Amino acid sequence: GGRGAMDGASEVISEEILVSLVERMTEERFLDFVDDFADEHAQYIVPRPGGEHDLKDHEIHQQYQRLFEARVEAWLRERGYGYIAFLAAAADSGSLAADIAEELLAVSDFPAFAEMMGARRRRLEAEAREGPPRAAAGLPQVLTVTVPDGVYEGQVLQVDAPGG
Repeated sequence: GGRGAMDGASEVISEEILVSLVERMTEERFLDFVDDFADEHAQYIVPRPGGEHDLKDHEIHQQYQRLFEARVEAWLRERGYGYIAFLAAAADSGSLAADIAEELLAVSDFPAFAEMMGARRRRLEAEAREGPPRAAAGLPQVLTVTVPDGVYEGQVLQVDAPGG
């Protein structure tokens, strides 16, 4: 959309402010929507032979950009920071968690986006092959319980199932 003059574009976000903003985003599980989006779309982003990506991949990237910008921009504005300054600080940062830095870079940089989505797709495919790391819910599990001495029929016995 046509935007007017960017408000707060001139300010600079220091490394400390950047890190604290990102920590707040993480605590508020604010970036979970990025994970959900990536999980949902990663399977579609596959480079063609020669490493080219088709238009659909670029369209998905634009959706990601819009989703990210709309959410993050509003969140930053509430706190008095500009989105452009935030991205610039993130790009220069040496101390952001790698996954967060990757998600931020992927907003403006298609190759970084394709790389992130490719890694996500490979991880999801591996999980699909090997099954999820935890036992699937809903399957009956055989549990052998040794009743301790002094416990008789009708008493309540707390049993901790393996894996919670």
